[in-house]
Amino acid sequence: MESALLERLGRGPVTPLSALRELGIFDLDARIAALRAAGHVIIRDRVEAIYLDEPCHLAAFRLVPK
Repeated sequence: MESALLERLGRGPVTPLSALRELGIFDLDARIAALRAAGHVIIRDRVEAIYLDEPCHLAAFRLVPK
């Protein structure tokens, strides 16, 4: 599962919802922690979104290229 996430991170930021929809990953934080433990540098950004007509903030993870 981490390899699929790593490949997806290589194409751009991943949010918890995109991880669930595209990869079937429910616990994104655990997968990100495993990738970080393996030596990958992954940054967490805070992005704004609209949910039920109200602004909210989401985590978006991105891979720092080596």
